[in-house]
Amino acid sequence: MPDAIFPKVTPRDFSILENLLEARLGSDELLVAALRRKLREAQLVFAEDLPADVATIDSRILLRVDERLPEERTLVTAAHYIPGVGHQSIATPAA
Repeated sequence: MPDAIFPKVTPRDFSILENLLEARLGSDELLVAALRRKLREAQLVFAEDLPADVATIDSRILLRVDERLPEERTLVTAAHYIPGVGHQSIATPAA
């Protein structure tokens, strides 16, 4: 796959994703399948070697949905998600 783009994941995030997969995330089959694929294809990289525009868990991100104004959020696991405090769960599907 010479043209494939593989996800870059820090060792910390890889471990968090493995733990989420082991917990099976309830019955969300699509999320379980996405986690398996990400872990299978992931390239492990140290956080300091990532470009500044690559988000990891606990990163502050700027998120824009449709035509709404951009919002700053912290990327968190579903277990740490608190509505209304500027969090964005990694379990939220991307469009």
